[in-house]
Amino acid sequence: MKEVKKLHVSTSIFIGTVIAVAVVFGGGAYLYVNNKAEKEKKDLNAQITELQNQVSSAKNAITMTAPSAEVTTDDTANWKIYKNDIYNYSIKYDTGWTVSVHGREEETERLSRVWWEEKATFGNASVVVDVLRNTYSDIDAWAHTMSDNEMGVVYAIQDTKVAGVSAKRLTVPDLSIMVGLIKEDKLYVISLGYCCCGEDQKEKDKLDSTYEKMLSSFKFLK
Repeated sequence: MKEVKKLHVSTSIFIGTVIAVAVVFGGGAYLYVNNKAEKEKKDLNAQITELQNQVSSAKNAITMTAPSAEVTTDDTANWKIYKNDIYNYSIKYDTGWTVSVHGREEETERLSRVWWEEKATFGNASVVVDVLRNTYSDIDAWAHTMSDNEMGVVYAIQDTKVAGVSAKRLTVPDLSIMVGLIKEDKLYVISLGYCCCGEDQKEKDKLDSTYEKMLSSFKFLK
């Protein structure tokens, strides 16, 4: 009887021990799995946050680098167009300007002169297109000849292009600008003379702007 009782006690102890061990290991396993899941969850959240930041940065970069849809306006869209079929060119001019046409001058190389002026704003300042019989070997020779003048006027000489043709720009600040180019056997000179434009700098700037727009609109008809 005592042996049975001892066996019963031993069995109970064994079962209790097994249960205790199971609880310990089970709790440990649960804690391990739970901690691992929490760590994976944190890592996943960190990855999601990083991806969101990258997407946000990419959107900002696209916004910053995307070209703005600016609407460009042509200031000369409503200007008039002067065409010279004889000497093969056209040029735009402000509707407020008057145009005067002169033909060939005897005993000179000048074949044609057309000038534009707006006296109400710019006094006697004018934009002129001269067409001359070309007597120069190239446009460089013309530019240096003009610069070596008897009046001692010193021009700043620059390379440029007009209507796709190589040209020379001669400038004397607050006095005149001349742009010359050779097309076939003719010399074309598009010039601005300040003359009595006055001392108002804004007025001069506006005149310069008008001249540059006229110059950029100069084209050969064929």
